[in-house]
Amino acid sequence: MSWKKNVFSYLLWILYAVATEVGLVCLADAVCASLGMEIRVGAVSCVLYMAAAGTGVFLIHRFAPKYSAADRKNHGVGTVAQTAVTVILLAAAFVLRILEMQGAGEESVYYRMAVIGGEETILTGMPDTSYAADLYVRMLRGLFFFLGNKPAAAMWVQLLLQTGAILLVYFAVRKLMGNIAAIVALAFHTVSSYLIREILVLSPAMLYFFLWTAVLLVIAVVAGAGKSPRSFLPVGIVVAFLCFLDVAGFLLLFIAVSVILSGEEPETGRRPKCLLLCLAGVGAGLIGCGLIFSLIEGKSFAGVLGAWISLYRPGEFYLPFSADSAGTMGEYVVLFCVLSLGLFSFWRNRRRDPVKPWILLAAILALAGCFGVFTEEMPMGLYMYLLLTMLAGIAVEECVRRTEAVPAAAVPVTAAAEAGKQPESTDLGMPSAEKEQPASKPVKYIENPLPLPKKHVKKKLGYGVEVPAGKEDFDIKIDEKDDFDI
Repeated sequence: MSWKKNVFSYLLWILYAVATEVGLVCLADAVCASLGMEIRVGAVSCVLYMAAAGTGVFLIHRFAPKYSAADRKNHGVGTVAQTAVTVILLAAAFVLRILEMQGAGEESVYYRMAVIGGEETILTGMPDTSYAADLYVRMLRGLFFFLGNKPAAAMWVQLLLQTGAILLVYFAVRKLMGNIAAIVALAFHTVSSYLIREILVLSPAMLYFFLWTAVLLVIAVVAGAGKSPRSFLPVGIVVAFLCFLDVAGFLLLFIAVSVILSGEEPETGRRPKCLLLCLAGVGAGLIGCGLIFSLIEGKSFAGVLGAWISLYRPGEFYLPFSADSAGTMGEYVVLFCVLSLGLFSFWRNRRRDPVKPWILLAAILALAGCFGVFTEEMPMGLYMYLLLTMLAGIAVEECVRRTEAVPAAAVPVTAAAEAGKQPESTDLGMPSAEKEQPASKPVKYIENPLPLPKKHVKKKLGYGVEVPAGKEDFDIKIDEKDDFDI
């Protein structure tokens, strides 16, 4: 997914640069304070790192080999390597989470609500509880009905849901951003202590996270395959269902709209059709969910809608960010160091802007979190961490992205070529920002053993006899009784 660069892109880049550098400096100062060092050491370290990062990105852009036809032949080797790295990271994520699962989940409030034989608590319709929490409790009750009231069973479900969500995020990022971005995001998700801690306490966040990532992958697949605009109607309905479960579903609506509006339009008028059908699906889905839940709860449609709005309406402004809410200090430092690479990779391309929608989405998410739109049971920190890892993946992807080398055109040797002039390269249909000069090695031409082509001379038909005007008809009239051909 990539938008075209414009003035708005540079304004968002300024916002990205300020947020990234302020976060990096604050983290560096906090690390220095925890180690008993002077705070200015952290600021100086940030300056030195930014200088080294900028130099590294420039050197990659200047001396990195271009993508050639030989690399296309070796594409299978790269695919095997990426698959191996993915499998290793997923296995490591699974093992790290298993090691942290011992003895967790017994004291969770959702465990006490879902236990068979206990007090039947109905969450739906409660003023401070989302529909996602009710769905989660019902899922746990079904699980305990078959397996018994075992907290370990619920913890394994948490583990499988998060591991599946991480895998779905990998495939979605690979579709939307690229292979390198997907691997970088997967690496962060594998070792993230924040995500590991999320499975230790039973909550609806992991169930909703799995559903959220599944719809994200559906959006990426539908948009990437260039399917009929009618495919976006069911996508909008599914997005509406997640919006009704929790307000985080509107992030998917933003992503779906961004995917529709980004990139090249394959046919005239397709983009408005996709957008209208997607929005129509969202509207129909919200109305349908409201009617269904009103029948389940025995309330009016207006009552259900009012309860949903009262749960997610904005409150007073406050800053919900803290270092302990999204991982250890070291993870934050590494994450923001990688994000800083995006300050320089942004300038590698003058037309493509793959980070614009994600920066805008992160800004909207941060603003919604500051006004208390998200609930405590479904915090915004999970999705902010997800967006930051996606942006880190894009930063690395743009840094190491190899441009395609334009080979010299196969032209006949002319007098100009014999004089030592280089033939001009042909246009391969690439954007002008992506065109690169041929390889620095000079092309050696052999002497042409064939004669040079002669200049075409247009021929004119001519006859030895001049025909006067009006005598152009050469048909000879013959008497019908003439039998000369017998």
